[in-house]
Amino acid sequence: MASAARVDDFLDFVGSSPTPFHAVQSAIKRLEASVLPNPQRLLRRRLRLGAKWKSGNPIAILGAHTDSPTLRLKPVSKKTNSGFLQIGVETYGGGIWHTWFDRDLSIAGRVMVRDKEGNFVQTLVKVDRPIVRIPTLAIHLDRSSEFNPNKETELFAVAGLVAAELNRTGVKPDEKKSASEADEDPRASPLRAMTERHHPYIMAIIAEHAGVAVQDVIDFELVLYDTQPAVPRRALQRTHLLRAPRQPRDDLLRRPGSSRPSPPPQRSTTNPPSV
Repeated sequence: MASAARVDDFLDFVGSSPTPFHAVQSAIKRLEASVLPNPQRLLRRRLRLGAKWKSGNPIAILGAHTDSPTLRLKPVSKKTNSGFLQIGVETYGGGIWHTWFDRDLSIAGRVMVRDKEGNFVQTLVKVDRPIVRIPTLAIHLDRSSEFNPNKETELFAVAGLVAAELNRTGVKPDEKKSASEADEDPRASPLRAMTERHHPYIMAIIAEHAGVAVQDVIDFELVLYDTQPAVPRRALQRTHLLRAPRQPRDDLLRRPGSSRPSPPPQRSTTNPPSV
């Protein structure tokens, strides 16, 4: 049975890795904190050949499986319906999508921004508070015997009320235009401004966590994640099961005896979102 310290260490790793980008960052921090005999062995994105390699010699390529089924924000996620601010999402992978309903969800991922020097840089964003929810209909509005939501027309995350956004900004969401958009020649701007493709409310949250102004957010790859943290299920002072909001078994788990993070020998993920 794994020690409580090892269990908590693994749960911290899962909690800090809601996206593949965060999983890589968490792994890099752990590797850099350990004793590495050769820092050049820490590869991040680019292929690097050893100095002694010669043409014709064999090459072994290793790949990491850090992603898992999730809901990704669409390139144009801005939706409104019946007075609600909605966020359009698309499925990634083969997930059990009905388990994403009625959960406190937030956003995390990679954001491309413009820094103070005008350079384009990428940064990771993880909003630690619930900001959206995918609700189910009341029973008297949907009496179907099976819950099989349409992924294109019913899988929308609700972010708030149109009236609340109107009170916050003084402008209806669909009428608001950015200053940069007003000055641009439409013939030279085939893509709409970010605040037209995504709700200004969401853009403000992204910019706040990225440490830039809204107009400096160039693009992003963001997903939804369950804000409920991974926790152990302990009985008689022993950990038998783990509860995690995403499946860590095949994308974040390492076998016992390998470098950290090391999981307990017996594990289980319950109460999804899961795959």
